[in-house]
Amino acid sequence: MKNLIMTLLVIVAAHLPLSANAGIITVSVDQTEVSVGDSVEVSLLATNFVFFDVFDLDVLFDPSVFSYDSASFSSDLPSFPFGVSALETQTELAISFVDFLPYAGGDFMLAQFNVTALTAGVTDFSLNISEFSLSDPFDIFAPVQQLSVSVEGQSSVTVTSVPEPTTVFLMLVAIAVISLSRKVRSF
Repeated sequence: MKNLIMTLLVIVAAHLPLSANAGIITVSVDQTEVSVGDSVEVSLLATNFVFFDVFDLDVLFDPSVFSYDSASFSSDLPSFPFGVSALETQTELAISFVDFLPYAGGDFMLAQFNVTALTAGVTDFSLNISEFSLSDPFDIFAPVQQLSVSVEGQSSVTVTSVPEPTTVFLMLVAIAVISLSRKVRSF
């Protein structure tokens, strides 16, 4: 009986670190079809995180189709003195977090921001995670513990072009001219 209890304790203890460090990041958008000039809200929701103090990830999308609005960036993570930050590059939005004390995660909004549609096209919003880890702030020589993170959702957004008001106005003027010219000829 003792052997059975010891075996069960070893099995449970072996699985605790794996389940305790498994986190999920879900990528979602508030709209999947927009017109040029419209805004889309992109959300990165983190669930099942225990503790972490460093992460570095990239939100991948086509910057020729969407433009990042830096004033719209928000997060449940602290941003002072180091905290979370976002930097737009030519091909992605790089988001990173550094803190000297581990952040007790749980479920939280990792990041939320808006992008504006520039041209017609289709783009996916997906994640590339470079690092998600927990270090020991009191022992700089201790190895960094890499956390297990999975990504759910790859949101596609389609942008359609809308006719400009001047084009519509010119078509209406052309129709009016044609109909007036027919009335003049009939007299």
